[in-house]
Amino acid sequence: MEPVLEEYGRLNKQYMDADAELKLLEAKVKKLKEEAYDYRENFTPFNDRLAQLDVEFIKKNPDSYVSSFLMQFMTTGADLAKIEGLYNGLSDQIKNSGNGREIAEKIQGIKNGSPGSKAFEFEATDINEKAIALAELKGKYVLLDFWASWCVPCRKGNPHLIDLYTKYKSKGFEIIGVADDDRSQAAWHKAVDQDKIGIWRHVLNGLKFENGEFDRSKSISVHFGISTLPTKILIDPNGMIVGRYASGSETDTELDKKLAEVFGAQ
Repeated sequence: MEPVLEEYGRLNKQYMDADAELKLLEAKVKKLKEEAYDYRENFTPFNDRLAQLDVEFIKKNPDSYVSSFLMQFMTTGADLAKIEGLYNGLSDQIKNSGNGREIAEKIQGIKNGSPGSKAFEFEATDINEKAIALAELKGKYVLLDFWASWCVPCRKGNPHLIDLYTKYKSKGFEIIGVADDDRSQAAWHKAVDQDKIGIWRHVLNGLKFENGEFDRSKSISVHFGISTLPTKILIDPNGMIVGRYASGSETDTELDKKLAEVFGAQ
């Protein structure tokens, strides 16, 4: 039996060494991915200038189909008042074009997911194959965290979300993660496990891709006008939206202030 034990020990050590190398490689890949994402900040002055040129063109050419084409890209993460103002300045002909109608739908979607609107009461199956309905959580403050396993800022923000959840859970605070990972469910499960965020509920967005087309009929994001990740929606105990925090460096600070305001008086 001894030579068999020795051979088993040798093979098991090879496996353990390879597993350790894999973990080191995964950590390296994660670090490089974050560094590449952070470097994108260098594009900011160029993107700001391009955006300014687009706005100038749209204002000067309200009857141009190019204006509606440019606005399609501006609805992603754009300020609602700004994009709505530009849209209202378009001619009726452009508003009724294909792009114009899509812009109007996106604006309405953002309004539906903004403070003052009643939250869409979705139902879904969570990551543990259990049914969940937003209506079940009435009476509590609920934060919808729209994220994805591949989203660098989403993943970087998870430690802070864990702190908030730990701090306010006993006061009536819940989180539901809505992941844009319908076509990468293994990565979704892995990200939840790696980031240790299984302490709150998780569902998929519900976006389907069939016959070469996207089916958004059951997409949760559509009902809240989500166009950029991460985006967080805060819902009060009555089911009304009281906060919307889209991608950006100030969102954590704004959310922190709102939660302190809400729970500080309790």
